[in-house]
Amino acid sequence: MATTKTLGKTRSTGRKSTGGKPAANTVSEAKRPTTHKQAPPALDIEKILTGFKLPGVDVKLIIEGRRADIKAVTLANKLAYDGMKALAKRQAEMLREAIAEWRAAVKDLTAPDRDALTALRTDIAKQAIQKALANVRELAELAAKSQAEAWDPVGKRFRDKLADMKKALRLS
Repeated sequence: MATTKTLGKTRSTGRKSTGGKPAANTVSEAKRPTTHKQAPPALDIEKILTGFKLPGVDVKLIIEGRRADIKAVTLANKLAYDGMKALAKRQAEMLREAIAEWRAAVKDLTAPDRDALTALRTDIAKQAIQKALANVRELAELAAKSQAEAWDPVGKRFRDKLADMKKALRLS
């Protein structure tokens, strides 16, 4: 039997100890095999809703509306994913370009004249800062474009839904 301790007193819980393993909630759960998991049965929402026979409610229209909602969100997710993938690809390209430029700059840093070397370092630093700012600007524009493209299907679906609601209210 398992025990609990409350305010210094020990009492029996009336349950068997499970040896640190979580206890099964029901008898059927304890006997259920773990190797054969079954998927829950699919629900046919359209069949369920038409069974209620609600007056003035077009169940097929509701179902089609939800399908269009899911389609819009799915498309938005795909566009967002594609946008993030393009952003990551461009960042990787920028990193490769920066490494190539750095290697070329290191080769040039062998000038014998100290003043020429200082001028070269200053020029390299100035170019690196300008390039970094241009890259940040490009990535920000790419991210904004990606977000706008991903939002378009959801925004369009929202506008369509609003128009459908206005039309339905006029018919009532």
